Parts: sequence; structure tokens; C-alpha cells
Amino acid sequence: RVSMNKKYLKVDLGNGCEKFSLKTHLNNIWKSVHSIENDIEYGVFDKLHLSDSSLSRLQSEVIDTYRIISIKKRLTKRKIRK
Repeated sequence: RVSMNKKYLKVDLGNGCEKFSLKTHLNNIWKSVHSIENDIEYGVFDKLHLSDSSLSRLQSEVIDTYRIISIKKRLTKRKIRK
């Protein structure tokens, strides 16, 4: 008769942990992989966010510089006309 409760072989992977079932070891590895994936995704998002804010700041500086140059040109033209 087949039991509905599956038994998993307990093994020691030699990594300082106790003997755990293969299922437990695989779950622990899977959690580590997901944790690394989340760290990578967060790091990429954070860097993109910083890049976006840097670009916005740079765009504002370019616009401000353009306005200043335009104003200086107008003032220079007025002085020449007088």
C-alpha cells in the first residue's frame, strides 16, 4: 500500500547544516535564489531611479542655461540698438 505522506531522504550536504530532507535543502536553495533575484531587481530599479532623477536635473540645468543665454542675447541686442 502506498502512503499519502511522502518521505524524503535526509542528507547532510556538508555545509554545516544538520541532516535535512532533500526537499528542505532545495527549498532553502530556492529561497536564496529568490533573495538574490530580488536584490538584483531592486538594485537595477534603484539605479534606474537615480539615473532618471539625474537626467531630470540635467534637463532642468540645460533649460535654465538656455534661458540665461537667450536673455543675455536680447540684452546685448538692446544695448547695440541704443
